[in-house]
Amino acid sequence: MDARERLEMVVSYITRGHGDDHNQPFALLQTPRLVQTGVGREPEAFGVVEVLLEPAFDGIFSLMKLASLFPILLACSSQTSGSDTPDAEVEIDVDAQVACTEEPCLDLPLMGFQVRTTGIEIAAGQDVEYCEIAQLPGDANDTYYVTGFETKMTSSSHHLIVAAVEEGNESGLTVGQRYNCIGPSLPGGGDALLAVTGAQQIYSREDYPAGIGRVYKGGQFLVMNYHYLNASETAIEARSAVNFHLGGEEDIAHIAGSIGFYNFLINTPAGQSASFTKSCTFDKDAMVFQLTRHTHQWGTDFPVRYKGGTKDGELIYTSPNYEDADHTFDEPVLVKAGEGFEWTCNYQNTTDSSLRFGVTASDEMCILFGQIYDPETLMPTDQGCN
Repeated sequence: MDARERLEMVVSYITRGHGDDHNQPFALLQTPRLVQTGVGREPEAFGVVEVLLEPAFDGIFSLMKLASLFPILLACSSQTSGSDTPDAEVEIDVDAQVACTEEPCLDLPLMGFQVRTTGIEIAAGQDVEYCEIAQLPGDANDTYYVTGFETKMTSSSHHLIVAAVEEGNESGLTVGQRYNCIGPSLPGGGDALLAVTGAQQIYSREDYPAGIGRVYKGGQFLVMNYHYLNASETAIEARSAVNFHLGGEEDIAHIAGSIGFYNFLINTPAGQSASFTKSCTFDKDAMVFQLTRHTHQWGTDFPVRYKGGTKDGELIYTSPNYEDADHTFDEPVLVKAGEGFEWTCNYQNTTDSSLRFGVTASDEMCILFGQIYDPETLMPTDQGCN
């Protein structure tokens, strides 16, 4: 992953998923005992990153469509995973469950698990960004077929981005390890990472269309990248929770990839408005199922149009503001090589300084992201231009 690709990861997940804030004061918390082929394993490798599970008791807790990576058997139900140990199951100790007492409280997945950061206190007025190491349950014999994600953060978060460490780059990583970073990266600056999920909203939910998903391995390390701007006069706790929800191998015909189209050449003078238009095209054919604009708070309307092909110039959608960012196509659309999208970033600068492209909360951005898949193969096709 080069610098541009890493920047793409930094911002491509911070606007995905929107919805009402979900409080869940009755979430069940426990450290599970994993059972595979009859042999119990205590999750000592999880360290200080907690794994949370919810039994399938209808009528007790509200269940949401969550995102997950771990095929499990819950509360005497059965599910076949895509791993080499298809009888994998989780044994629930109901007596060990307690009510959620630490924010953020997030409903737990019916079929999946939750990973939480240990977090850190953010002083009043502090603008800081960290990476924290976590780890998926299981081992390399387990394959996780992910169909969606759900995240929850404590207040004052600018973003959460979750990335998976590529195989062969695990040396020196410890669960709970925390360090300063700009976007997800490994200690010392390594960036051998794969996209997982992320969001800018306090609560975020991302569900893939039928047949689309992502695939990870058991025991794979995660980098949890979180950025907080504490504008209050008191210290706050920075913590995040991520739910993973999975299906079987048969549920994923195509692995999701991404596009990242950037316009770095933006400069809106203090107290003024400005508009910047750019277009990018694809290197090869791709099926596009979602588009997401990304600006910061000074971005206003954001129209997106087709570039090239029979629909050249046709308006796809207009995002009215930075919080209403996504467009999901009714059906995935084929965008051929040489075709693409044109987008316009409009700004109203209410500050006394110029707004340029940058990674802090006081900067601006002008980016069109999208989620795609290869129409011919299983493997993802990531594309981008700047």
